[in-house]
Amino acid sequence: MLYFDIRPALQRLSLEERGLLFEAILEFGEFKTEPCFTGTLDVAWAFIVQRLIEDDKTYYNKCAKASENANKRWHGEDAEICDGIQPDADACDGIQSDAEDANTDSTQRISTSDSTASSFSSSTAADDGGSGENRKTDEQRFEELRASKIQQFRDHIDGGLRTGEIQAP
Repeated sequence: MLYFDIRPALQRLSLEERGLLFEAILEFGEFKTEPCFTGTLDVAWAFIVQRLIEDDKTYYNKCAKASENANKRWHGEDAEICDGIQPDADACDGIQSDAEDANTDSTQRISTSDSTASSFSSSTAADDGGSGENRKTDEQRFEELRASKIQQFRDHIDGGLRTGEIQAP
């Protein structure tokens, strides 16, 4: 990683020396190969290489700690008894073995931003005497609610345009 505090050292170098130093930084970062500089370039390198070594150690320690924590999570004493990791997906109460069972007596609540809620029930057709003619489907109720909310939004926008609360583009 390059830091702004090396700028004073770089200002004393020519553009060619800066290029050589940059190449040396990349070479050291990738292959740990140290250059053979002399003079001002050697002084600048000595200043920079210490930072590169420190950064390598910090990164290595961070990776080692992350690896250690991952091993604790996956191979620790409590890994098998954790509620979040089930050995068998069927053991979870939230997963139904039969989708039809899940759809027979469920009630969902759909809330909107203005705290209005509609309740949908997907029970059997026996609710209306078995004919099914007077019963709206969930999709029909949803579409009615959707159309109603869209109209409320349009009315709100139109009212805001009339009162000046909302500016037209």
